[in-house]
Amino acid sequence: EFLRVFWNSRHRLVRKADLFKTIRNAVGDKAGAFELIRDLDRQARVYGALRAPEDALWTSRERDSLALLQMFNVRQPLAVLLVQAGRKAFRQQLRVREREIRHRTCAAGESRR
Repeated sequence: EFLRVFWNSRHRLVRKADLFKTIRNAVGDKAGAFELIRDLDRQARVYGALRAPEDALWTSRERDSLALLQMFNVRQPLAVLLVQAGRKAFRQQLRVREREIRHRTCAAGESRR
């Protein structure tokens, strides 16, 4: 899961079935492979924190937003959030996702009535 989210955060969307073939074709030499490993290592901490709302990296509000993503098993925005993490726009992006989830949840509840 992490490898696909990482790759899709930097390249065109790749399906799970095509991921390793795409990476193999994109990483042309030994230097490219080591660069990929270094990038993966740097982003692993952030990805882990995105999947663990209780991580100390987050503010209380961010924890709530990430908990909602996890509660509803929403994974689509993970690539965008991975790119945004560490940027000023990250917190805004997280709030947008939280509002979308709340809106969908409320709309789904009303349609059942």
